[in-house]
Amino acid sequence: MSVTDIIDLDPEQKPAISDGVDHGQGKRGEVEATQVEQGIAFVVELEQLGLETEKLKAQQMEFQSLMQRHTSVLNMTIEEHQLDMSAFELKIEKHGLDKDDVEMKNAQHQQDTAALKMKIEGHHQDLCVLKMQLEQQSRYITSLDTVPSGIGPYRSARVNYRPHSGSPGEQLFEAEPRMGRRGVGPDF
Repeated sequence: MSVTDIIDLDPEQKPAISDGVDHGQGKRGEVEATQVEQGIAFVVELEQLGLETEKLKAQQMEFQSLMQRHTSVLNMTIEEHQLDMSAFELKIEKHGLDKDDVEMKNAQHQQDTAALKMKIEGHHQDLCVLKMQLEQQSRYITSLDTVPSGIGPYRSARVNYRPHSGSPGEQLFEAEPRMGRRGVGPDF
């Protein structure tokens, strides 16, 4: 007989359980009935505890499953965050490299600019020298225009006769240029 079968029986049909002591017919039946009822109540209580234990186990398994899902989502989020951080660090590193490259290009540009400034200054100095030479030539040309007629660089055209090395009797004419205004050479 199972526990549920014993519970469903009438008290008169329940099997008598003896404690081994003869208490007399009246008390013995009562004690046996009480003990049977207590045993049945204990078995029922055990079954209820077993059911509650099964419920708790199911809840624990559900909780563990939920925790595993949350842990996996959290791990995925952490991995994504780590990937984002790695990408961000790479961007920072690339930005640092770009910044270094820009600084190097800027320094090169400054050097090129300084070299160009030096070249421009050199050209400016060359232009100043050329301007001074042009002004001197212009003054000289102006001074030639103001010289009275008949006076020029070949003022006295003396003719020197000398024989040419080629044929006898052939003569070359040479004009002697006059000396410059300051007496230091020809005035051109």
